This record gives sequence, structure tokens and C-alpha cells, in this order.
Amino acid sequence: MSDKNEQITHSKTDRQNLSSLILSLPDAVYSFSWKKVVKTRTLAQNKAIHKYCSLLAESLNAAGWSYWQVMNRQANKTIDQLRKELVGHGHTQEEVAIAEQTLDAIEKSLTKSEVSWNTTLVKEHLWKPIQILVINKESTTEADRKEYSLVYEELNRITASVFGVSVPFPSRHST
Repeated sequence: MSDKNEQITHSKTDRQNLSSLILSLPDAVYSFSWKKVVKTRTLAQNKAIHKYCSLLAESLNAAGWSYWQVMNRQANKTIDQLRKELVGHGHTQEEVAIAEQTLDAIEKSLTKSEVSWNTTLVKEHLWKPIQILVINKESTTEADRKEYSLVYEELNRITASVFGVSVPFPSRHST
């Protein structure tokens, strides 16, 4: 709290007590401000996110999806689509040859190593990008208590449909 006179109320009783205090003040000019404080993630939710990222990393690794296979999948898909579009679209042989060379160079530059997933890679390269798209917040510390389920549901939908990997979000009893 930045102001020593700031009062946080958590319940109807707290608000009633604060109202009584205000009414008991002597006549004078006062300034009050009210704002609803959005509750950000709890310590248990923070632990659950890290546990989920760890479990998802384990599941992706067990299913045979290395970090680079997942990250390069979209790039390879785009390259394949561009190759298909080159055929029969009125391009000269020279244009097709140049485009093929360029696509070959891009494809060769993609990392082929088999780096295993870990908690940090899942959080930084899967959870956070989905979080930005779903709730428009970059840091996991900015999300409120209800927004985590939205991010989880979208990420789980993607990993289940694209990679065949679905991991339940850890509950209070499993963290």
C-alpha cells in the first residue's frame, strides 16, 4: 500500500465498519476514493502454472515432440505451402528456381536438434504467447484469478488437437 491511510475492505462487514467510521468523523471536508481491486493470481495458482508447464513438458517429450519439432512445425508447413503455390502460377522457370533456392536455404537454416522441453521453455514459448493472445497480458503476474483458466483451456485445446497431448491443469490436491 502506498498510502498509510489506504483502507482495503474484504467483506460486507468491512465496508459497513468503514461507512460507520466515515459517518462518525467530525464535520469537515474529506476526500475519499473507492476502487475495486482485481485479485491477481494466488500463490497456489502460481505453483499450479509451474506444475502444469512441467507436466506439459514431460508429456510433449514422452509423445516424441522435441522443442524444435514444435517450433519448426509451422515454418515447415509455410515452406511446403509456398512450394505448392510456385507450381502453375505463371512464374518463369528462373523465378521458380530462385524461389526454390530461397526456400531450400530457409529450410536448411531451421534448427534440427532434439532439444527436450522443460518448464521454462513451455512457459516462455507456449503459455505466454497464448496468454498474450487470449487475455492481452504479457506477464503471468498480471493475470487475475479467473483468467488462468482461459489461457489453460486455449493452450490445452491447441496441444491436444495439434500434438495429441492433453494435460489437466493441476488442482489444489495435485500440486
